[in-house]
Amino acid sequence: MPVKMIRQKIVWFLSRIHQAIDMSVFGKIATVDTAKEAWDILDKTYKGIDRVQQNNLMMLKRKFELATMEKSESIELYFFRLSDIKNEKKLNQYDLSDRTFVEKILNTLPIKFDHVVAVIHETKDLEDLNIKDLHGSLILHEQRINEKLKDTQRRI
Repeated sequence: MPVKMIRQKIVWFLSRIHQAIDMSVFGKIATVDTAKEAWDILDKTYKGIDRVQQNNLMMLKRKFELATMEKSESIELYFFRLSDIKNEKKLNQYDLSDRTFVEKILNTLPIKFDHVVAVIHETKDLEDLNIKDLHGSLILHEQRINEKLKDTQRRI
């Protein structure tokens, strides 16, 4: 292969790398002459980012594992809080299965939901139970509990 053709390919590959990267990283490879040099610099740069992502993922896993629903917290807020963690995990290339999410919810609800959790365990297959259905069931149950508490307080 002629030298001119090789040089054209090197320039072509280097220009593709330049087009694909963020401006914050461009300064690191702007002065290199070959695609190989640019690739080596990018490899070192993004390996550090991989470590940061792994640390973030470990922190998110721990945050998810330790999460429990507070007695004064609503179902809506609890789902929102756990969904936020689930979405952050997904951004870090770790997708949390619906089953894991559903099990987490069922295992960390306060005692006032125990009978609902028991019914769900007895009547539903957790593999098929999706997050939206569980969310809807628990919201309805929470509304019923709150209505009964208000009625009881009015009578007193």
